[in-house]
Amino acid sequence: MVETQGLPQRALLADVRGDERYLRVSWHPDDHQFVVSTWDGERCLGTVHLLAEAAPALIALLAEGVAQTTGLRQLAVPPPSATAP
Repeated sequence: MVETQGLPQRALLADVRGDERYLRVSWHPDDHQFVVSTWDGERCLGTVHLLAEAAPALIALLAEGVAQTTGLRQLAVPPPSATAP
């Protein structure tokens, strides 16, 4: 689920172990950062604040994992260091 109305924008991702655990990622444009938090029901267990500059490395890792899992190598994104001049 991604909320695009208003700010911050959020994605809620269910934990594969079930129960009421999930990961919430929210974008805070005024601070130029993402907040990644883990939740158990209505209880926040912890947060990590990532600057926008950290996003390419995370995206590359996620894309590589998807590519390896599905065999869709064209989804893989080169790591940021490979694309830097």
